Amino acid sequence: MLPPPQLEQEEVAPEPVTETPSSPVVPVECLCQTPEQTRCPCCGEVVLTETRSRVGEATWIICCMCAMSGGVFGCCLIPFFNDRFKSVQHVCPRCKAKIHTYEPM
Repeated sequence: MLPPPQLEQEEVAPEPVTETPSSPVVPVECLCQTPEQTRCPCCGEVVLTETRSRVGEATWIICCMCAMSGGVFGCCLIPFFNDRFKSVQHVCPRCKAKIHTYEPM
């Protein structure tokens, strides 16, 4: 008894795998306080931004408002220690270019 005939299968070339970001790419204008995945305008790569908190206008405005409304004993200094009131600068980790600065107010 002969073994059953084997059918020849056509070899199919595997499709090239393209790297897709796991999270959606956020437009540069919509970056907030957390690191986001975006396309760097300088190098054109899709990157997860590095963030740095900086004292900005919003911090000083809130400090002055606290002082004028009676914030005594250093309460007006709270915005300098809370990152929520600071500006956040997004930087490309590859080319180190400044991508965007988020202002809380």
